[in-house]
Amino acid sequence: MFIDQQQFCFQGQKKRQIAFAPRKRPLEAAVIQDLFRARNPDFSSIPWIELKGATESQVAKALRETAVYLSLCRLESCPLTILEALACGCVTAGFTGLGGRQFTTTRNGFWADEDDCMHCADQLAQAVRLVTAGGAGCSDMLEAAHITATSYSRERTARGLVE
Repeated sequence: MFIDQQQFCFQGQKKRQIAFAPRKRPLEAAVIQDLFRARNPDFSSIPWIELKGATESQVAKALRETAVYLSLCRLESCPLTILEALACGCVTAGFTGLGGRQFTTTRNGFWADEDDCMHCADQLAQAVRLVTAGGAGCSDMLEAAHITATSYSRERTARGLVE
């Protein structure tokens, strides 16, 4: 499994917005959005970008422009959306799915236990606070995210298969 690092890459300027793909968790997405807004009124003006029905190119463009990604993975063996968001330099929060547990850490994102929407909304707020504050903490998390995503490059995956 690999990510296309030509499309999913960090390109600098980010908008303070939250991207999310609600396909596997549409109800949870609505609950998390409501909880997030209710518990963080200072973030009520942050736009939410729904990646529904988007092509791979459209998703890549949105992630390259977006500062925060809400992961709504559920039961994936290798959740590529998390890796793509990390590769694009999004501070990522949310659910890891099952397979994501092998590469998600407190260094590369803000992760919530499966189905715990309240904790997920709080973790999302932490991600927005980190992006808003910027500085070394944000840089460190983005560096850890980049290292994680790089380990799922086409070249590294091909080398691993050959070995």
